[in-house]
Amino acid sequence: MVVAVLSSILIILIAGVAPRRMPSLVRSGTCAILVVLIWLIVLHFTTPLELSYPDAASARVAKFAHERLKEEEQSLGQYVLVIEGSSPTSRAVDGDLLQTELRAAGISASVIQIALDGSNHLERLQILRQFVQGLDAKEVEQLKRSRVFLCREIEYYYDRDPFNKLEGNFFTDVALSYLNARNLPDIVHWFALSSGWNGLVRKRELVGSIAAMELFNLFRVGYFARVAKGGSLPPQNGFVPKETRSADFNPQGPLPLAFPKEPSKDDLKIYASIAGWVSARDREYAKLFAKIGGTEWFFSVTSWYPTMYRYNFWLADNSKKRPFFNGDTEPLRQKLADPDLWADEIHLRPAGARIFTQVFANYWIDAIKNHRL
Repeated sequence: MVVAVLSSILIILIAGVAPRRMPSLVRSGTCAILVVLIWLIVLHFTTPLELSYPDAASARVAKFAHERLKEEEQSLGQYVLVIEGSSPTSRAVDGDLLQTELRAAGISASVIQIALDGSNHLERLQILRQFVQGLDAKEVEQLKRSRVFLCREIEYYYDRDPFNKLEGNFFTDVALSYLNARNLPDIVHWFALSSGWNGLVRKRELVGSIAAMELFNLFRVGYFARVAKGGSLPPQNGFVPKETRSADFNPQGPLPLAFPKEPSKDDLKIYASIAGWVSARDREYAKLFAKIGGTEWFFSVTSWYPTMYRYNFWLADNSKKRPFFNGDTEPLRQKLADPDLWADEIHLRPAGARIFTQVFANYWIDAIKNHRL
């Protein structure tokens, strides 16, 4: 669709700017565009882009989710929690433990975790699309027989910028796997809402790199070499514990139990500036999961950052109509106060992940048993 629209625009432009006394220019330009368009259509149907990056982390996480679904085929249960997010979630939420805790409490439930370390919202959208669009008719019906909840991570720094972490991944499988024609409308829409059209100048290096990578994928550069060499890495679990503490993480005391909750004027300006693109993202996620009748459920993970703390409480106060598990409540922070539970300011070590997951499980057990879903 994107190729056809762009080609039509180019044909119109050529017809509009070409002198009437030079119809040959119009014919030549139109023929050239038609040849390129036909070639791109052939490429689209003969070289599916999803096969181009089989070892990309997004593809491996989506594959893990599909395999998990097949493992639980006979026993998905009444509830299915699909947990998505970035590194705070992949370090803090142990999907297997969460499922075990729910079932031990007598709740028939399955957990499918598709979190990915370092993933921005575009990559997370790619993972969700690969997961949902990869479901066959039987799996869709299977999920519809359960109550499906899409548990979505809230993280201040990723919400501030939909292209967070992209700059460090130019022309890697990480970025190329989601900078494709399918995601292009969302890329353009989110950029316009988060940066404004003057962002084309302020962020011209980012824009140029995105355009170059989109063309790289459009013309399938290096496609056959990647397909031939790829597919050797196994599916990737959405829970990847971080065993050791970072060398530069040396807190002088325990995790503060609380920070001032009231956002500053600068905070409120930032929250207002990101509201447009965040709403667009939420609509796209909800539309994607409507296929399987999924309900969105939001959560945040505990951290040492006052900025994230204020954002979480502001969301909790201003999102009364949508369910939100706030990872910064004082009882939970008290349980995670020991610095030895932390790998760094935003990532838990395995012992901390067990504590967080058990509290998260208790939240769901209470919500289910008291009919608050």
